[in-house]
Amino acid sequence: MNRLSLAALGTVLLYGSLFFMLEVPAWGDDTGQRAYERGDYAAAFRSFERDGSAEAQMMLGIMYFKGQGVKQDKKRATELLLRAAERGNVTAQLNLGFMYEDGEGVNPDAKEAARWYRRAAAQGDVDAQKGLRLLLEKNEASVAKRVRSAAEKGDVEAQYNLAFMYERGEGVFQDYEEAVIWYLRASEQGSAKAQYNLGRMYARGEGVRQDYKEAAKLYRKAADKGDAIAQYGLAAMYERGEGVGQDKAMASQWFKRAAELGHSAAQVRLGLMLSEGDGIEQNTTEAIKWFRKAAEQGDGEAYRNLRLLLDQREGPTVRQYHRAAEEGDISMQLKLGLMYLNGIDVEQDKRESVKWLKMAAEQGSTAAQRDLALMYYRGDGITKDKTEAARWLRRAAEASDATAQNNLGFLYEKGEGVEMDKGEAARWYRLAAEQGLAIAQHNLGVMYFEDGSEQDYKSAFELFFKAAKQGYAPAQNNLAGLYYYGKGVSENKAEAAKWYRLAADQGDVNAQFTLGNMYGQGKGVRQDHAEAVKWLRKAAAQGHVKAEQLLNKMD
Repeated sequence: MNRLSLAALGTVLLYGSLFFMLEVPAWGDDTGQRAYERGDYAAAFRSFERDGSAEAQMMLGIMYFKGQGVKQDKKRATELLLRAAERGNVTAQLNLGFMYEDGEGVNPDAKEAARWYRRAAAQGDVDAQKGLRLLLEKNEASVAKRVRSAAEKGDVEAQYNLAFMYERGEGVFQDYEEAVIWYLRASEQGSAKAQYNLGRMYARGEGVRQDYKEAAKLYRKAADKGDAIAQYGLAAMYERGEGVGQDKAMASQWFKRAAELGHSAAQVRLGLMLSEGDGIEQNTTEAIKWFRKAAEQGDGEAYRNLRLLLDQREGPTVRQYHRAAEEGDISMQLKLGLMYLNGIDVEQDKRESVKWLKMAAEQGSTAAQRDLALMYYRGDGITKDKTEAARWLRRAAEASDATAQNNLGFLYEKGEGVEMDKGEAARWYRLAAEQGLAIAQHNLGVMYFEDGSEQDYKSAFELFFKAAKQGYAPAQNNLAGLYYYGKGVSENKAEAAKWYRLAADQGDVNAQFTLGNMYGQGKGVRQDHAEAVKWLRKAAAQGHVKAEQLLNKMD
């Protein structure tokens, strides 16, 4: 059925029998619109061709599609609508959704249809929101059927996915017992993530009788395969004495294994155990190391613990620091710079901080170069100078400092302090990402995602996944989005929900908002009004406007 929509004359005109009211676009020159309204298509066509605006391109696309004032040409219609849609015209985006779904003027393509519905829906178009919802619901049933077929043939990944779908009620009725059956089949084939998830169900008593011993046994299988999340879960069980005898020493060993794989929560727990001598020999230096690693991934608790330990550490007096720094001791110059910056044991003095950081930076301290660059960037204790910030970041980046490489990539991406150069930005992000820096993996993933090709989506997925496995919340949020919309990976709303929850648990406001929406709609999770309200309130408490609006409507 032809469903092309036209925003003109105050009405959306659909091929077929449906009519909806829409606001008329505000055009500067309405000559073409008035000509179209009175049926003078030739005059309207000439006017729209001269106009060149996105709205005019949209109208030309409609006219070519319908053969109004010009010979019908659906290929040309598609080209014009694409141009208008890329420029943000919501009606063109909606129409492309219709065309790709119905195969009008283009080959049928559900993913492309969803992409254009989604872009129009993001601008508040109700028809696009409805079209997207119906399209995705129709798709879910067929996806579930294909997954079950592959699972029954022994495909371990399909078995895992089917189990996850049953656990979350995505594309099938939620059924914990059926989820357990399929997790078990995948586990028996050695799937570490299935073993972990099955263990989690035993720990929670979902679909099976609660059994911490069985949960610990399954966590151990996945942990032995190098799954960081399972290692963290097993460590927590040893720490609490659930399913295993309480053993803080064993807990610390598993926290360390997960921490070495970049799991930020494990790094924090290991840091706490080291700082307190809980189950492991007290070692403040090691505790600081692990807190710093987690803090570099954006973990707020780690940063607070790091600052506390650094503040409490015993050492020479401030006078002795000054003497050593003046004699050229780089470490003391850096230390004084940080002390004056943060007001630790001295009165806060950012100008004095700049002085000492600059001395250390000029001697080659990459940490000082990074901090000095940040102060120039912000104008903190010194006149703001983003060019100078870029210069210091470059020195640290060329010395292979991963954080500096990431920050320099950011400056190139935004054109701050350097000429905007996306290629150079990607180069520096990549160098930092190859060193395992989660934020750089995430930033490079964003660049791939914005390029928009299917291959780029796959690259974005790989990078987001690496950063997400390290516990980096923005990457977990974006990885969830790729699973939700099927970009670069097979669509899997249950897996999306899992990653949104991990990000939301870390306080990511966008993940909290989306997770609230998913609970409200029963997408990827069992519909749960209380859970929806809980997560929306968390997002609203952080100032998320749409979360506040949704809560007001629900009230």
